[in-house]
Amino acid sequence: MKKNLDMLILFLLLLFLVGCGGGSSTEKIKLDAPEFEISKEGFVVLEKQENIAGYIVIINEGEEQFFDKVDLKLNDQDTIKIKCVAKNQELYIDSDFSDIKIYKQI
Repeated sequence: MKKNLDMLILFLLLLFLVGCGGGSSTEKIKLDAPEFEISKEGFVVLEKQENIAGYIVIINEGEEQFFDKVDLKLNDQDTIKIKCVAKNQELYIDSDFSDIKIYKQI
């Protein structure tokens, strides 16, 4: 009787592990949208983030451009939005785009 109970518990445990993917999680982590400021001179200043391969930048609603680091100077009235590109696409998902910011020269 005890052997049957042990076998039942073992079977239920194996069924649980198989149903849960063996205990491994495959859910990807979405990166946070980048936080950045624009200096008085028009330079884009990004906060550092982990697990980033680079950034996709759109200026004035133009074409998407990929940068491994952002070292940009904007002109007066330029608009910009940025998103983070995940370094490890198996573990992370690219961020959403940031809010659009406008550089206004003073």
